[in-house]
Amino acid sequence: MKKFEGLSPLYKALKRGIYDLTGVEDVNWFHGYENIVLREQGIFIDFPDEILFEKITKSMKRAPVRIRLHVYTKVIRDVDGYVPHEQAEAHDTFALMVRDQLDNKGLFEAEGDFYAADFDNEDFFISNPQAQQLCRALSFTGWRYYHYFEGQMVTFVEFTTEVEA
Repeated sequence: MKKFEGLSPLYKALKRGIYDLTGVEDVNWFHGYENIVLREQGIFIDFPDEILFEKITKSMKRAPVRIRLHVYTKVIRDVDGYVPHEQAEAHDTFALMVRDQLDNKGLFEAEGDFYAADFDNEDFFISNPQAQQLCRALSFTGWRYYHYFEGQMVTFVEFTTEVEA
């Protein structure tokens, strides 16, 4: 596994992986919801916790990393101010698709490019022989509705992984 070089490589691999696996183009680093333009659907990538390394051996340290995806979908309220069930269901389907596509995937760097892929994907490793693993497999760990925010339904889809230093 490649040694930890900050969160930027993980972000780049997630962004590319989300696009490759789901087709979602609007994927950005999360910096808050204020003063941003939200598209029809998109995802913010958030690393909400401090990365604290624990010594495993004399030469190896390992740290858990929590990844929170803010999955959002534009919805239109009905006349009573409620979000129609069909729109809520479509949002859930979108968030579930994101979860399913990333769960148990590895994040990799190969010759300056970044990817998310299955560990047993022979085609990926044949076409990227220099691929270096950035972290352990992503593990789905949480799901929470955030709220309705400025015309968007937001769901947190959370994963954990580990990095080494």
